[in-house]
Amino acid sequence: MSYEVKIHTGKFGCPFLLLLLCILSTVATLEPHTVLVKVGSTATLPCSGPGGSTDLVRVYWKIDSRPVFSYVRGLSEWGPGFEERVEIPRENISMGHFSLIIRQTNFRDVAEYRCFCIESSKLKFCSVVHLNISGYEDRLVLMEGKDLLISLYTHEAVTVHYGDSTLVCGLERNRVKSPGPRYKGRLQLNNDKLMLQAVTLADLGRYTVRDRHGNVINLVMLIVNLQGSVLNSIKPEYLLVILVFAAVLFCFCAICLFLKGFKG
Repeated sequence: MSYEVKIHTGKFGCPFLLLLLCILSTVATLEPHTVLVKVGSTATLPCSGPGGSTDLVRVYWKIDSRPVFSYVRGLSEWGPGFEERVEIPRENISMGHFSLIIRQTNFRDVAEYRCFCIESSKLKFCSVVHLNISGYEDRLVLMEGKDLLISLYTHEAVTVHYGDSTLVCGLERNRVKSPGPRYKGRLQLNNDKLMLQAVTLADLGRYTVRDRHGNVINLVMLIVNLQGSVLNSIKPEYLLVILVFAAVLFCFCAICLFLKGFKG
């Protein structure tokens, strides 16, 4: 379902247009789409409208009354916080494809987005999209002495914690800041990953990457295996057989002891 209003532009065209946009954003009821992406990835918010010449079509995306992106007669404008991160490919507009592409998503992008378009003096309320963003979870198994790489998925300031509250370090402007006592001299920033050098058994556990608002960007569970351990040289399928055999042997011994005690 869509809503169209005839627009008469004139001396008061722009104020009335903005007023109509606000009114329609409140009263129009389109069934919303939901888009879920991982933080740092690219999101595409679907929207379709009337096609036409790219020099005539006008498209507006916004969150409540806050502008996100507009395409007006061949010119693109961005709202605060979305500069150069969002776009509608120009070649799609003439075909009526007004889907908004948001790159390098972050948790501040979570919101309900609304799309309007104007073509041939008709204002149309086109789409409502709710954008959700989630973090990552990794499970890594390393041999003792190997380096742990923790993916950050963002260029913004973050903190990395071990367990519930132990600070590993802060990261800001591509620099490691305030490393914890256990991690001094062992941390290195490698592109979009934090390297913890030469892990030991003391390093096994949970590592959490959070943004400055406390949102979880990445949660890493680290398991550390000892170098030269006999178990490391056994194939998983053989290890399972050994464990089953040991369990059966244990049960057999327990039954024998029980029967011996019963007879006694």
